[in-house]
Amino acid sequence: HTIQPVGAYPPSPLGIYDLNANATEWIYDWYDETYYQSSEKTNPKGPPSGQEKVMRGGANYNSAGANTTLHRESRPPKSKHYQEYISFRCSGS
Repeated sequence: HTIQPVGAYPPSPLGIYDLNANATEWIYDWYDETYYQSSEKTNPKGPPSGQEKVMRGGANYNSAGANTTLHRESRPPKSKHYQEYISFRCSGS
């Protein structure tokens, strides 16, 4: 599978491009497996600290079940090796 250029896929109904299927994206939030069980329902900010950061979405290498914006995993923010299918998204708050 190959990484596609930005905008290669049509936007979501909200007009947002490239939400999934091109690269898994780093998220600002720290990872906590149980965080959403007791978090705010609207715009949860994530726990104040942690060991790993959240990664969302799926890349071309993922199975169809993982190629969704609901898919969530974690990785340490520092690594000796980074893969081309891991990306990030800049957004305003």
